[in-house]
Amino acid sequence: MNLSKLVAQDVPLFLSLISDLFPGLGVPEGMAHTDLKAALDAITERENLLLHPSWSIKVIQLYETSLVRHGIMVVGPPGAGKSRIISCLQDSLTTTTGIQHKRIRMNPKAIRAEEMFGETDKATQEWVDGIFATMWAKFNDRNRKDIQWIVCDGPVDALWIENLNTVLDDNKILTLANGDRIPMTDNVKLIFEVEDPWRSKKCISCYRIACWYYFCIGE
Repeated sequence: MNLSKLVAQDVPLFLSLISDLFPGLGVPEGMAHTDLKAALDAITERENLLLHPSWSIKVIQLYETSLVRHGIMVVGPPGAGKSRIISCLQDSLTTTTGIQHKRIRMNPKAIRAEEMFGETDKATQEWVDGIFATMWAKFNDRNRKDIQWIVCDGPVDALWIENLNTVLDDNKILTLANGDRIPMTDNVKLIFEVEDPWRSKKCISCYRIACWYYFCIGE
């Protein structure tokens, strides 16, 4: 799982460090995930996609990351296959687990931060829920029988990412300006699909979060 956080140039260095620490043992191959790989083969054939070995590895890495993290950032240039990795993995998990895996996608940069999380109406002084807050309240429901991934597809900006600090840390609670606190349930994952997270000037503040996980593709 650690390899998914490294760019291609750092992988040989990381493997050499592991070899120095554990001489003669080599690098373990990891779990086989036979059922998941078989479902992935069927999904890619159905979608008329080519199952490149490097792309398949990234699908497995994203799956292994999703088992231990609730906030994941998928990083890669346009056309690298980020969206397809997410969609094919979810379709494969639907096949193997029998539980419907769904995703809802939004571009946070297409709206103001207030429209995303909510704001007080200047005319009526009433609180108006934002788009993301409404989605969050809808899908974080323990009575739901499906698995929902909320995908934020677009550049990361400090104007809105700061509002997710309490979501991405161990609290897993969305705190709104009106005082509402909406907890995150086990059936929801928060996915960020970006090209380059370092372009945000103040985004370094969100990198302190323990559950923030980088998943690099296209290297």
